[in-house]
Amino acid sequence: MTQDNKLGNSLNNDHDIFKKLNFPHLKKRAISVAMASPTTTITKKKEKKKKLLGSPAASFLAGYMNDLIQDTQVVGMEDYKILDLIGFGGFSIVHKVSHLRTHQSLAVKIIHHALMNRLEKLRLGRELSIWKSLHHPRILQLVKIVQTDTHTYLLCDYCSRGTLFKLLHSQVRFSEAKAKKIFKQICQGVYYLHVDCQVSHRDLKLENILINDQGHVKLCDFGFAVLLDNMQQWDELMGGSLPYISPEHILSSPYSYPKEADIWALGVILFALVTGYLPFDDAYEPRLQQKILQADYTIPSSLSLPLTHLIRHCLNYQVNERFTIDQVLNSTWLKNV
Repeated sequence: MTQDNKLGNSLNNDHDIFKKLNFPHLKKRAISVAMASPTTTITKKKEKKKKLLGSPAASFLAGYMNDLIQDTQVVGMEDYKILDLIGFGGFSIVHKVSHLRTHQSLAVKIIHHALMNRLEKLRLGRELSIWKSLHHPRILQLVKIVQTDTHTYLLCDYCSRGTLFKLLHSQVRFSEAKAKKIFKQICQGVYYLHVDCQVSHRDLKLENILINDQGHVKLCDFGFAVLLDNMQQWDELMGGSLPYISPEHILSSPYSYPKEADIWALGVILFALVTGYLPFDDAYEPRLQQKILQADYTIPSSLSLPLTHLIRHCLNYQVNERFTIDQVLNSTWLKNV
């Protein structure tokens, strides 16, 4: 289906669409952390779980950094005992830690400076400047920053239930009642960012939403976040995960309508919560982009009318007609939760 619109000219083939992309993480998959997380249909049969340290490179990185943190007494980390490895990325590992005196459980992200390029270091600086200013029950709290010449240690809330992606994958899909409670908490966090802090997250997805011991939502990963009154300062940095990216983000600058792009991502998340799969999904990335540009998705008829309306308003192709976060929270489907 070809759709002309106010955002730009229609793209007639995959090659043209691909040339329009300005996302380094899509062009260089091998070095991409953002694209390494699963984004395909959630209801596919579970494959055998790979070992956490399955690849030689990941094993080397995690083993090297594990040896380092176990053998070195880092100033500022003396009061914490390093526990289980939670995960790792291209230049970092995440551990559960326990305070030696209070026994409070936290998570620590340990970043290896030597494994980062210039843009990744710039992104880290931006992330810390924004993250440390955020204080809200729906935001993962940054507790402490410890920096050395070679590493940065970020101590934050420990969320024992993992990501929303993991929770949804284990349950296939949620009832509207359960999805409503989770989605409202997500929206409360986004409202705080958009209205109170004038911040756009720009990478909202199931993998960046954590669940704590009490089952409460915590938004995390502010590496692509921007201050809405100072976005051009970071015009070298672009990002997001393709299945959640809005059409205008593909067609133009990633700083066009950043809050509206967050609302589009919320629509993708809401759709996934109640169906068990993503509205835009294709293994071939240029074709996936085309589906997003054409707003090519189908809402199951089994969903309630208020929920259907909310999804359509979040995934409205016309950016000026898309809901604001205040309208989402005051929608018929959500306002009585």
